[in-house]
Parts: sequence; C-alpha cells; structure tokens
Amino acid sequence: MAALEAESFIFYLQPKYNILTNKIIGAEALVRMKPSENISTLMPGDFIPLMEETGDIVKLDFTIYQQVCEYIKDRKKKNLTLFPISVNVSKRQLYNPYFAEEYIETKNRYKLPDGLIELEFTESIFFEKYEVISGIVKKLTEYGYICSIDDFGSGYSSLNLLKDVSLGVLKIDRLFFENLENNKRGDIIIRNVINMAQELNMKIVAEGVETFEQLEFLKSVNCDMVQGYIYDRPMPVEEFEAKYYNIK
Repeated sequence: MAALEAESFIFYLQPKYNILTNKIIGAEALVRMKPSENISTLMPGDFIPLMEETGDIVKLDFTIYQQVCEYIKDRKKKNLTLFPISVNVSKRQLYNPYFAEEYIETKNRYKLPDGLIELEFTESIFFEKYEVISGIVKKLTEYGYICSIDDFGSGYSSLNLLKDVSLGVLKIDRLFFENLENNKRGDIIIRNVINMAQELNMKIVAEGVETFEQLEFLKSVNCDMVQGYIYDRPMPVEEFEAKYYNIK
C-alpha cells in the first residue's frame, strides 16, 4: 500500500487507569492515518479491513510497533516518565514465520527495558493455530514482553487459553457489561472469569467502559484496570503528553 510506504500512519494513545486509585498506569497505541490536504484523519475502520484482506496489515502492525519502540526509547533517553504501552497484533502475523524474531530483535535494538511493551492478541488468533501462537506467546514472555488477549469473550472463548498460554493480561470485551441491568448471567460470568484470571496472576482490563454504572460494577468485581471514554478517548501523542506527563 503506497500510503504505508509513505509513512502516512501514526498512533494515538488511550490511557488505561487503575480502577481503585483512578491513576493512569499505561496506554494503548491505536493506529490512525495522517490527514492530508484532501482527507481528514482516518479511523481504523476506514482502512483496517482492506489491509487485512491484502495482507498489508502485517506491515502496518510492525510500523506502529517500531514507532512505539522509538517513542519509548526517546523518552527513556531523556529520563522522562514511562508507562507500558500496548500495541495490537493482527492474526495475519501467524503466517509470518519470523514474527517473534523480528519483534524481539527490534526491542533489543532499541534497548528497551522489559515490561514496557504489551502485545495484544485478539481471542480469535488462538483458534487459528493454537499451538503456534501458544509457543510464540511463551517466547515473547521470556523476552520481556507483556502478552494479553484482547476482546476476551467476544467469540467462543476457551478456558484452555487461561490454563495453557503464558498471558499476563486479559481484556474483557465490553459486550459483557454493556447492558448490566438486563444481563445478570453476564454479571456472573465476569465475576468468575476475573476470579480465575487473578488466581492465575493475570491482570484484568475492561475496555470500552463508558458509564459510571459500568465503572462501579467493575470495581465491585475487583477488576484491575479500565480503558474507555469514562476516563478518556484516544488522542494524539502530543495531547497525551501534555495531559498525562505534565510536559510544558
């Protein structure tokens, strides 16, 4: 894709909050296409589906990953505050035999400390090539990455994921708590999934949280982190820094 080669993609940051302290403890890097003379900033839904079809999503994943590595390296060099930043990994990466090696080599080249990069894998990836992705996650964890499963519960979840794969973070899909008043079964499922995950030393992130009611419910079930408009939207890096890093 010409736009990708022309470095037309950037990342926005959306904060993740500790639900008990209401303090930021991380962020997710979300891809955006840079605006041009004729086009305003494009949202992922405008270009991600096409890139997944063509396979260009693999290049895009790596482009954003490199940008995040460069960003963390620059802040580290300047002795500025650092938060863990998560980046998304497309299921197309399963067909790249050098995926783990390329990511690890890049992290080492930028000399990034462990624990500052989180790789988010969607739940569906694990049902494409379970043994392959399990081995990849294990290797990445050994090399200092935090690995998380995104949109947990959005498809046909398997508890084997929690049992067998070296995941550090579980992100609960918003569908579970979107309609709390009329979904008591979802309430029960969330409580038990959170209990199980925490006993496995996994952190829990609820994404897509928008209301005070949802926030109070998630506090009541001991969720660890929250990401969503209840706190803040994705924003350009400069705006994120001014707001969360107190940069003048």
